[in-house]
Amino acid sequence: MDRVALYISADAYEGSLYQARQRASGKPVEEFVADFFGQVHDYYRTLPPARFPFLYEHADVLVQGDGEVRFEFGLELLISGLDRYLPGAG
Repeated sequence: MDRVALYISADAYEGSLYQARQRASGKPVEEFVADFFGQVHDYYRTLPPARFPFLYEHADVLVQGDGEVRFEFGLELLISGLDRYLPGAG
Protein backbone atom coordinates (compact mmCIF):
# COMPACT_ATOMS: atom_id res chain seq x y z
CA MET A 1 0.00 0.00 0.00
CA ASP A 2 2.98 2.27 0.53
CA ARG A 3 3.69 2.27 -3.23
CA VAL A 4 0.06 3.14 -4.02
CA ALA A 5 0.16 6.07 -1.58
CA LEU A 6 3.44 7.26 -3.10
CA TYR A 7 1.96 7.06 -6.60
CA ILE A 8 -1.05 9.13 -5.56
CA SER A 9 1.09 11.68 -3.68
CA ALA A 10 3.54 12.02 -6.56
CA ASP A 11 0.70 12.55 -9.03
CA ALA A 12 -0.85 15.25 -6.83
CA TYR A 13 2.53 16.98 -6.43
CA GLU A 14 3.27 16.84 -10.16
CA GLY A 15 -0.23 18.18 -10.85
CA SER A 16 0.40 21.17 -8.58
CA LEU A 17 3.68 21.93 -10.39
CA TYR A 18 1.98 21.61 -13.75
CA GLN A 19 -0.83 23.93 -12.62
CA ALA A 20 1.68 26.51 -11.36
CA ARG A 21 3.49 26.45 -14.74
CA GLN A 22 0.18 26.90 -16.55
CA ARG A 23 -0.75 29.89 -14.38
CA ALA A 24 2.70 31.46 -14.80
CA SER A 25 2.43 31.08 -18.57
CA GLY A 26 -0.68 33.24 -18.68
CA LYS A 27 -2.18 30.86 -21.24
CA PRO A 28 -5.63 29.34 -20.92
CA VAL A 29 -5.53 25.74 -19.67
CA GLU A 30 -6.54 24.25 -23.02
CA GLU A 31 -3.81 26.14 -24.89
CA PHE A 32 -1.16 25.31 -22.29
CA VAL A 33 -2.05 21.60 -22.37
CA ALA A 34 -2.05 21.51 -26.17
CA ASP A 35 1.34 23.23 -26.30
CA PHE A 36 2.83 20.97 -23.63
CA PHE A 37 1.71 17.71 -25.21
CA GLY A 38 2.65 19.01 -28.63
CA GLN A 39 6.19 19.54 -27.35
CA VAL A 40 6.31 16.08 -25.78
CA HIS A 41 5.02 14.52 -29.01
CA ASP A 42 7.55 16.45 -31.09
CA TYR A 43 10.35 15.36 -28.75
CA TYR A 44 9.42 11.69 -29.10
CA ARG A 45 9.39 12.09 -32.88
CA THR A 46 12.95 13.52 -32.84
CA LEU A 47 14.37 10.44 -31.11
CA PRO A 48 16.36 8.09 -33.33
CA PRO A 49 13.86 5.39 -34.39
CA ALA A 50 16.52 2.68 -34.40
CA ARG A 51 17.35 3.34 -30.74
CA PHE A 52 13.86 4.21 -29.47
CA PRO A 53 11.48 2.41 -31.83
CA PHE A 54 8.55 2.19 -29.41
CA LEU A 55 8.63 5.87 -28.38
CA TYR A 56 9.07 6.98 -31.97
CA GLU A 57 6.38 4.74 -33.44
CA HIS A 58 3.81 5.31 -30.69
CA ALA A 59 4.31 9.03 -30.06
CA ASP A 60 0.67 9.75 -30.92
CA VAL A 61 -0.68 7.22 -28.42
CA LEU A 62 1.69 8.27 -25.64
CA VAL A 63 0.22 11.77 -25.47
CA GLN A 64 -3.45 10.80 -25.70
CA GLY A 65 -5.95 11.33 -22.92
CA ASP A 66 -6.03 13.83 -20.14
CA GLY A 67 -4.35 13.66 -16.75
CA GLU A 68 -7.20 11.69 -15.23
CA VAL A 69 -7.04 9.04 -17.95
CA ARG A 70 -3.27 8.66 -17.53
CA PHE A 71 -3.56 8.57 -13.72
CA GLU A 72 -6.18 5.83 -13.83
CA PHE A 73 -4.13 3.83 -16.33
CA GLY A 74 -1.02 4.05 -14.12
CA LEU A 75 -2.97 3.14 -10.99
CA GLU A 76 -4.50 0.14 -12.76
CA LEU A 77 -1.00 -1.01 -13.82
CA LEU A 78 0.25 -0.66 -10.26
CA ILE A 79 -2.70 -2.51 -8.73
CA SER A 80 -2.56 -5.26 -11.37
CA GLY A 81 1.13 -5.73 -10.68
CA LEU A 82 0.59 -5.91 -6.92
CA ASP A 83 -2.25 -8.38 -7.45
CA ARG A 84 0.28 -10.92 -8.73
CA TYR A 85 1.76 -11.15 -5.23
CA LEU A 86 -1.50 -11.85 -3.38
CA PRO A 87 -2.04 -15.42 -2.24
CA GLY A 88 -4.23 -17.27 -4.70
CA ALA A 89 -3.94 -14.55 -7.37
CA GLY A 90 -3.28 -15.33 -11.01
